[in-house]
Amino acid sequence: MVHPTCALARPPNDPPEDDRASLARRVNAEVSAVHDGYRAVGCLRDLLLREFSLSKDERIVRRSDVEALLDVVDAEFQRRVQTAIATAESMQASQSGIGPT
Repeated sequence: MVHPTCALARPPNDPPEDDRASLARRVNAEVSAVHDGYRAVGCLRDLLLREFSLSKDERIVRRSDVEALLDVVDAEFQRRVQTAIATAESMQASQSGIGPT
């Protein structure tokens, strides 16, 4: 039987290397999702600028529809940002050996 003081090569709160690598991949994926959301917001903005540069008779969307679309896109973008922040905080906490803030 291994003596208790010799059993661990690293502190018990230090996550294994694959957990760190997994968290790093998750952070990368979440940041990529934020980037995609940012691009979607920019694309929507460009489409709306084009749409609202037309006369009222030429427009194909109603203002209420645009507001609903903006609400959904903004909420999804904010969700992606919050998810990326939480994942990054988890990674930082795992490296420092404490729980997420």
